[in-house]
Amino acid sequence: METELETIRKEIDAIDDQILDLLQKRCALCRSIAHIKRAGHCAIHDPSREAAILARLTARTDPSLGADVVERIFTEIFSLSRQIQHHGENRAR
Repeated sequence: METELETIRKEIDAIDDQILDLLQKRCALCRSIAHIKRAGHCAIHDPSREAAILARLTARTDPSLGADVVERIFTEIFSLSRQIQHHGENRAR
């Protein structure tokens, strides 16, 4: 039993590492978007874009996870992304 538990935990650890890598890539892209938005005098917050992303993601969410869970996770990601865009090169606060 312990071996099976350790095996599954190792798989979860690997997934967590992938999630972190993807979040870091997303943050780097958010910084690039912030530069473009500032140059074009565009607002950082784009509620219609966030709504479209949520609609796309929740439409493809497996029922075992739940659209509400995906919405909560991505709402937090959006919030942190806006913080990164507002603070430029500094990390989210």
